[in-house]
Amino acid sequence: MSIECDLDIGLPQIIYVMKKVIFSMLLALVFVFVFANESETTCDVPANVSVSSQASGSISYDWDDCTGGCVEYEVWYVRLADNYRSSIRTATSSNTSFTGLLDGDYEFYFRTVCGGSVSSTIVIEDDIWN
Repeated sequence: MSIECDLDIGLPQIIYVMKKVIFSMLLALVFVFVFANESETTCDVPANVSVSSQASGSISYDWDDCTGGCVEYEVWYVRLADNYRSSIRTATSSNTSFTGLLDGDYEFYFRTVCGGSVSSTIVIEDDIWN
C-alpha cells in the first residue's frame, strides 16, 4: 500500500518550514519561562517574632510588618504533651493572641501568605501556665 501526494515540495522548503516551527516553539518556551518567573512572588518569613504579653492560659506575639506582596499571615500551635494541633488561623496584621491554652509546652507557628505562595515557617517554643 502506498500513498501518493501531488505536492511539489522539495527538501529545502521542508527544512525551511521545520526551522520556522522549531523557532516558534523555542520562542514560546522562552516567553513562558520568563513571564512565569516574573509572576512568582518571593514570600519572606515573619521577622522578629516575639512575645508581646503572656498571662494565665494565653500568649500574644508581635512581628515586623512584611514588605513586598504579602497579604496575610497564617498562625497555629501544637501542644507538645499530646501533639494537639490547632487549626490554622489567618491574621491580617502583624500580631496575634492565643487564648484558652492549657498548662504545658507549646510550639507556635508563623508564616506569611503572598498571593498563591507561602513563606517558610517560623517555630517558637514557649511554656504556658495557668
